[in-house]
Amino acid sequence: MAAVGFNIQHDGSHLAYSDRARLLGESDVARRLELLAELAAHEIARANVSTSLQGKVEEELRRQLLKEQLGVIERELGLDDPVESLARELEERVAKADLSEAARRACARELAHLRRSGPGSEESSRIRNWIEWLLELPWGASTKDPEASRHEFQRLVTALDLTHTGLEDVKERVAEFLAVRHLSGSSRGTVLCFLGPSGTGKTSMARAVAEALGRQFVHIHVGSSDEGELRGRHLAHAGAVPGKLLSGLARAGVRNPVVLLDELDKLHLGGWSRASSALLEILDPEQNREFVDHYLGVPFDLSECLFLVTANDLEPVPEPLADRLEIIPFGSYTETEKLAIAREHLLPRAREVAGLGPRDLTLSRGALVDVVRSYTAEPGVRALQRCLDSLSRKAAVSLVRDGAGLHVEKSQLPVLLGSPNLDPFVHTSEARIGVVCGLAWTNLGGALLPIEALAMPGAGRVQLTGSIGEVMRESVQTALSWVRMQLPRMGLEPDALERLDVHLHFPAGAIPKDGPSAGIAVATSLVSVLTRTSVRHDVA
Repeated sequence: MAAVGFNIQHDGSHLAYSDRARLLGESDVARRLELLAELAAHEIARANVSTSLQGKVEEELRRQLLKEQLGVIERELGLDDPVESLARELEERVAKADLSEAARRACARELAHLRRSGPGSEESSRIRNWIEWLLELPWGASTKDPEASRHEFQRLVTALDLTHTGLEDVKERVAEFLAVRHLSGSSRGTVLCFLGPSGTGKTSMARAVAEALGRQFVHIHVGSSDEGELRGRHLAHAGAVPGKLLSGLARAGVRNPVVLLDELDKLHLGGWSRASSALLEILDPEQNREFVDHYLGVPFDLSECLFLVTANDLEPVPEPLADRLEIIPFGSYTETEKLAIAREHLLPRAREVAGLGPRDLTLSRGALVDVVRSYTAEPGVRALQRCLDSLSRKAAVSLVRDGAGLHVEKSQLPVLLGSPNLDPFVHTSEARIGVVCGLAWTNLGGALLPIEALAMPGAGRVQLTGSIGEVMRESVQTALSWVRMQLPRMGLEPDALERLDVHLHFPAGAIPKDGPSAGIAVATSLVSVLTRTSVRHDVA
């Protein structure tokens, strides 16, 4: 008993106190030996686990050491495996990059595939391109928005005023949007849609918003794009690359730029079915937190992007997509606004592009007004910019050849820009009988719609030409009925129209026309031709 007790105290000192107490408290020798055997087996198992774990750690350290030594030996002998060298290089870049967990797992999987591929194979090239695209994305980089303060907000509004002349309603709506962002810290998923004719400043306004917020600007032309161009094509496809959206973010280098989706209404040219579903996911704040590009195949968070949209017409846009947009209409510029834009923005830009100084190209006020009136019948200012660019090139030739710049007077415009390109029938210089200028609306802005009436002896027939729709035909019938009622007041016989044939013509016959608002113009044209009274040519 004493020998057994001594052995327990001497050799079992590593046992827990409770285990030793159990052994010493057991008076039955056989039971004590069984308990001792049980504790010994437990200790042996724990020692084996510890030894195994230590062996694995030592084996892993040994493998890393051997791998490093092998790399040194291979480099010394010029036997470095290009695939393994590429894999190690990419592995180091992945370890340093600020990737999401899903992206890291995908990289680890592709690196394993890369090590199994042969040097110079198509598979290794494909995997390398994929990993490099993944590393190019701004997983953690972002731009800090300006602090919310009255001074900072006033700076943003002033920046919009400096970059855009006119468009007061648009700038007010944009200022409201920026004010909400300043106070709440977010736009709550609001997607502004700049809707209006071409050349009215929609794209430049989006760029001005980005500059005012101090963010990078990504311009994506979605017109005629399909789903593959927006969301990317699968890695298995030949020549596959990420979609326009993630490619734009990679160029910007930040995860929260201002993203402009330009010409949304043209997207139907590339097929609405899947492209619209991709756009719905991109613009929906509940879904774009985990946007998956088909090429990369890993989720990327787009919720910090500020999306803006432009369109000329919302009619082709599917209703679910249009419901997510907050419309800000861009109207046509007035003549006064065009003159101000030309003086403050377009003319200095034309000089700068041509390398001219402020005195190398000047226009008299009459010349600038005539350019706007006679050469640029448009709602925007693109044609006006082209005219000024043409004059700047001619000024550059004059400066290089003769050493003098160019001062343009109104009388010189036909020589410098050619004949005015306006429709003489619409922009007539004198009042005419039976000819009236009506007002029309198109998805490109307002326009003048000339209407011409002719009356000749006949049997009361009415002929309509000019590709007009059913609603406009009803407007013509309404105008005819009103004119018949007013014939006695005009000093004409009540049945005067029964002895005449009337021909109403709406020029530009290749362009369909329809709408309910042509009645007053048609009635004016009929009264003019019946009473032989000319209609003012400068009123529409």
